[in-house]
Parts: sequence; structure tokens; C-alpha cells
Amino acid sequence: MNKKDVALSLDAHVYLHDIEAADILVGIPSFNNVLTASYVLTQVTKGLDAYFHFMEKY
Repeated sequence: MNKKDVALSLDAHVYLHDIEAADILVGIPSFNNVLTASYVLTQVTKGLDAYFHFMEKY
């Protein structure tokens, strides 16, 4: 596989590979846009807390 063909970094691949099980997995694509991604992550976290509060958090 060519590096151009891979969207995730090697670190991300290793991290995802180490996850044994997940009920919900949220991916937030971002490229050099920390300020916007931070806001989106905050909103996603609020939504997950509101609608999936009964699930165990890791």
C-alpha cells in the first residue's frame, strides 16, 4: 500500500488495532485545523453524553 493511499497515520493504525471492542467509534477528520476540530469534538462529546449516558466510558 502506497503512503498516498493511506488516510490514517501509522500511530492511528496502531491505536485502532489495539482497540479490542467498541460499541461506538467516532472519527473526526481534520487536516491542520485544530480550532475547528476542537469545537466539533466538544459538540460530539456533548451529544454522546446526552444520548448515550448509560454506556460505560473508557
